Amino acid sequence: KVAELLRNGQVVQIMPEGARSWDGHLMPVRKGIGRFAQKFGVPVVVCRVRTGHLWFPRWAVWPRWVPLRLEYSAPKTWPKSAAVEDIWSDIVAAMTIPVTADFTGTRTFGFRTAEGLPTLLWACPRCFAIDATRGEKSTFSCSACQSSWTVEVDNRMTGEHPTSVSEAHAAIAKHFGDPMRVGPDVILEESDVEIMRLEKGKAMVGEGRGRLVLSERALTLDSGWSQPLSEILAVNMDAGNVLHLRTAACIWRVVPKRGSTWKWQNFITPYWERARD
Repeated sequence: KVAELLRNGQVVQIMPEGARSWDGHLMPVRKGIGRFAQKFGVPVVVCRVRTGHLWFPRWAVWPRWVPLRLEYSAPKTWPKSAAVEDIWSDIVAAMTIPVTADFTGTRTFGFRTAEGLPTLLWACPRCFAIDATRGEKSTFSCSACQSSWTVEVDNRMTGEHPTSVSEAHAAIAKHFGDPMRVGPDVILEESDVEIMRLEKGKAMVGEGRGRLVLSERALTLDSGWSQPLSEILAVNMDAGNVLHLRTAACIWRVVPKRGSTWKWQNFITPYWERARD
């Protein structure tokens, strides 16, 4: 279908990330976009949405009033001899945006700017306590170390220990390692998580609820449910920021009752990728 459209002189729009950014940094871009550009040899124009992650952050409950800025690159075509890796690298570089924005001289407005932020910052960026963060109105805080920040429209976090949403996100990722784990004997566990089951043509039903534990080989619920990581075909949060695990038999939905869904994706994904290799 795509080849036919291009042969007919049509413009094809592709979103290589496949999902919205959480903090302005690119989501993973697969090498296939390089193979695509190499195969069809058509001019590629990259559109960068400079302020989309600030206008309505993926984790936010409310939008902000900021200018929506789009930038277009000059059309570029690569020769057939170009390496896929080089084409991919060029496209990723053209897609990359600064995670901060200069709104000098521009009127901006936002309210309740911290609400929803604990979904992304599921640990405190100072003491790294898990599930201890709160977002109320424009205040982001930690109940463990009592740190507190005011979240600005441009995602700066002001206060005694100023930072930004993207810097705080990076600090959490660095603290818990690559791949992430909470300790030497436990990768991740949470006391109150519900697992839902969805099969084609059927209504979603509850599979179990209780303490969910992630090991290097499986997800296990203390009510008896278990899912080997090697049997999972896909892990994503593209639909409504809800975590889904797709298998050959069904789709599992992971629903933490108090913690962050994004936290579970962060921990599950690298171990799932290892289990499939």
